[in-house]
Formats: sequence, C-alpha cells, structure tokens
Amino acid sequence: GSACLAVGPDRRIYIGKTGSVEILGGSGIRSGGFAVGESGKPSIITAIRLSGENILVADVSSRCIRRFTESGKQAGEIGVQNKTRGFMLPNRFLDMDVASNGIIRATDSGRHRVSSWNMDGTPAGYFGKFGLKNPEDFVGCCNPVNIAVAPDGKIVTAEKVIARIKVFDASGKLLALIGPEHFDPKCTHLHLAVNSKGRILVADPVRMEVKVFARK
Repeated sequence: GSACLAVGPDRRIYIGKTGSVEILGGSGIRSGGFAVGESGKPSIITAIRLSGENILVADVSSRCIRRFTESGKQAGEIGVQNKTRGFMLPNRFLDMDVASNGIIRATDSGRHRVSSWNMDGTPAGYFGKFGLKNPEDFVGCCNPVNIAVAPDGKIVTAEKVIARIKVFDASGKLLALIGPEHFDPKCTHLHLAVNSKGRILVADPVRMEVKVFARK
C-alpha cells in the first residue's frame, strides 16, 4: 500500500510504497518511478520531500533518509553519520522537511530531538531532549513524530502521548505551543504542513479534521 506522497512544482505526484516510489503525472497517469532499498530488504517509506533536483525518501527499514536524483539514481544517505549509523525510531516512523536554505530537519524520535543535516549527509546540529516539566522538551518513548518547516525557517513539530504542536526558531528556541485541547487525545500522528503565508495546517486523523493556525 501507499504510506505518503509529495507534489512537485510541476504538479507530478510522488507516492511512497513498500520498496518503491511511484510517480504520477498531474492527470494521475503513471509517468515513472524507481526502487528504494537493497535487494532482500525493501524500504518502508514514511515521508517524501522534494528539494531542487533532489528527491528525499525517509526509509524506516534502513533508519535513514535516501537522496535520489530526478532519474531515480541514489546519490547519498542522510542520517547515518552518528554512533548508531542511523536514526533511533522505536515507533517505526521517520518524518522530515527541508528549509529554504537546503537544511534537512528530521524527527529523531528515539533521541527526543530534531536533527539537522546538510544535503551531502553531514550533520548540521540538533535540538531537543526528553522532559516532563519544560514545555520545549519532548515526552513519551518517541517524540516528536511529525515535522514541517515554514518558509521563514521556523520548525513545527507534533507529538503523541500529549497531542500537541510546537513552533521553534531555527536554533531550537520554543516560540509557541498549540495545546492538546485542539486535538483528539488518541492521535499518534498530527500530520503537518505550512503554507506560503506561514499558517500551520494540522491533520487530525482520528477526528478526520484539518485545523489551520496562524500566529498572532
């Protein structure tokens, strides 16, 4: 089945399936695709993002982000330059987004942090830690689970256990918190997007609602 999708500036649709990315034209007709993962170990794809000529694919089975060219050739791996050779993902889910300056922001949920990476795979810092008292900290076994980057570089995260949204600046300073009163407490994901005006769109899959938030 399909787990995620992304839409390119040319309106092509990229769909993540087990072991492959399928590409559809704007009319919905298949126009291409490519395999993801090694032989005998098909990928589990949970996010796709497009950045210039790069197609970024979050592969949970290999605990990394794979970078592909437009032709479907793998050009590198992101997230493997650490002691564990990959992200820590107890919840078997990896989300990411790309800032306008090309920095990749990803959910390293087992470490309770947002990690940052250059397109060539070199680390570019991180923020976040486990905690119950400070609002900027992340709770539970594995948070944050969802992420989006605003056009101005602000980082938006979503958590489970306490279903809430946080907004950080690029350095990891907490700027705003959208509390759990807005979402169903059973949510294990709050899928995020930020539009060109900086408004935060949050999909609550339990209540089947999309809510839109704007900073005052």
